[in-house]
Amino acid sequence: MSGTRTVGSAAPVWSYAVVVVVNYAVQVVYAFHLYGLGFSRSGALLLGATLLWFLAASWLFRAGRPVGYWLLLAYATVQFLFYFATQVIAAFWGYGLVFHLTQTQDPVVWLTFVVGDVNFVAAGLVIFYLLKRRHALTDTVLQ
Repeated sequence: MSGTRTVGSAAPVWSYAVVVVVNYAVQVVYAFHLYGLGFSRSGALLLGATLLWFLAASWLFRAGRPVGYWLLLAYATVQFLFYFATQVIAAFWGYGLVFHLTQTQDPVVWLTFVVGDVNFVAAGLVIFYLLKRRHALTDTVLQ
């Protein structure tokens, strides 16, 4: 074996990567739209740190490094749990998925909610894919 995966075998991961990058771009637009230059510095730092986490995981995954697989799985799991809390659990208090999708008064806020919802679903799907294909995605690197 050559020790690397083919890009086609991980197409769902690269589709997920596109969704994640779009989410980060929308989050920046959302922050400036709502807060202008008065956005939260700690929030921006957290956004930047998670983006670096995702980029490192993606790069290492693409390079065929097992740590990239585990970092990507951890990232997707944290993202899924975050959106689960904000979309599903928050619904018990009148917020969450249905509330977010009905807030159409502000197109930027609504688009941010929709992109977040897509990320929630995409994270769940990529977790399933990564777990189901763990050996196919990591074993070639270990040989």
